[in-house]
Amino acid sequence: VMDRDLTGDYISSILIDNQGSAYEVGRYISRQGFQSVGCIMGNGYDGEQREKGFMDAVSDYRLNLQKDCILRGDFQAEIAYEVMKQWLMDKNHVLPEVIFAASDEMAISAIQALEECGYKVPQDVSIIGMDDIPMAAMTKPALTTIHRPIYELGRLAATTLYDMMQNHT
Repeated sequence: VMDRDLTGDYISSILIDNQGSAYEVGRYISRQGFQSVGCIMGNGYDGEQREKGFMDAVSDYRLNLQKDCILRGDFQAEIAYEVMKQWLMDKNHVLPEVIFAASDEMAISAIQALEECGYKVPQDVSIIGMDDIPMAAMTKPALTTIHRPIYELGRLAATTLYDMMQNHT
């Protein structure tokens, strides 16, 4: 099983360290000198792991998490766009210095919403994504993102499955 933590006979899990990777985002934000942060989080197992890692880093590095800017994008570009746009339309909010989106798709959608509302990225707010999808390099400016070794994990999963089949026939 890839990217799910399951146990049992004849089950092998190949996991991405979502929690550790999201923690690294917080460390990076701190090292860049940012203080005020917001986030757009996903759901499910990956969302929980990424949120825990990021929140741990926020606490450890004493970042100022703007509680009103913890948005739920559910790992869907359309939802992330809508929640970011709605948040921006409410003029009672103060834009944080940086927003971490738990996926690149949500980050790109947030950039679109920000630009439509007249903000410039990264001049007014920085955005950091996660997954390092090919589209991340095509945004202007290129999206800062955390690489997830999907191809390497796929190769490891295939090799593990092949080895399991060879050993249990």
